[in-house]
Amino acid sequence: MANWGAGMKQKYVSYTPSSPVDFYGIKAPADQLSGKYPVSVDDVNNEVAVKWSTTGQEAQNTYLIVACYSDATIARYADKHLYFFTIYNGKPVVLVTMQNQGNARNNLGFRETENVNLKNGFNKIVGTSSSANSNTATDNGSAGLPVSDDQAVQAFYTFLRQHEEGDDIYNSFKQDEIQLLFFHDVSGKNVASDVNKAVTRTFPKNTYEVRAQPHAEGQVHFQRISDDTIRVFNVPDAFQDDRWTKNGAWAVAQANNYMDHPKVMKLSPADSTMLNLMKSKLTH
Repeated sequence: MANWGAGMKQKYVSYTPSSPVDFYGIKAPADQLSGKYPVSVDDVNNEVAVKWSTTGQEAQNTYLIVACYSDATIARYADKHLYFFTIYNGKPVVLVTMQNQGNARNNLGFRETENVNLKNGFNKIVGTSSSANSNTATDNGSAGLPVSDDQAVQAFYTFLRQHEEGDDIYNSFKQDEIQLLFFHDVSGKNVASDVNKAVTRTFPKNTYEVRAQPHAEGQVHFQRISDDTIRVFNVPDAFQDDRWTKNGAWAVAQANNYMDHPKVMKLSPADSTMLNLMKSKLTH
């Protein structure tokens, strides 16, 4: 969590039932374990059983909390996160909440995080594997499917969800931290932007780029391979390493590596408000 939080420009602290965090006036995880503020998952009416656990093996149909982390003492108001790392019927599940107000059921609403790095890291610790969002495609030169504006912004949303929660993404667009999204068909273009003539590989048919402005907010190169699945090529944001221009063999190897080892990712669901806000920033 320390390394992951640093990458997210956040700082997380570990908490326990005897040493809980003050999360908008709720003591977590103590108040959830005592039932004072129960845990709901995905829906305010879906209250679930929780228990603090050192092994993750005590009870069935119960979210066994093995670790609790929060940035509540550091983050700005309304930007605070609370994570419960749980085992549910033998399956690792990372629950997250940013709830900062009460609700009719007087509970704390969580959902499973969609952050790929966090999920895979916890899966690795627990000793299970997760193929979601990490499969290596075997036919990387094949053509993808055409992509609409709606599918383009959903692909970029999926890319952002690897590192950010949905509310953070919404605020980035609403507050103009992301000002524009450039959507282009890059089929047939050089995968290394012609920075080294030794690299001759090009993007296959129906490969698209969505790039944010400012540039630091990121970009994604992808193909749509089904209604809900994309293939993402891990193309660098910029070719600043001197070896891209000075070392042809190295540049070729790098270009081949990120084209031969893409990720196959399920599109993250986003509501119409989020998608429409993103589309309002889209330009071709």
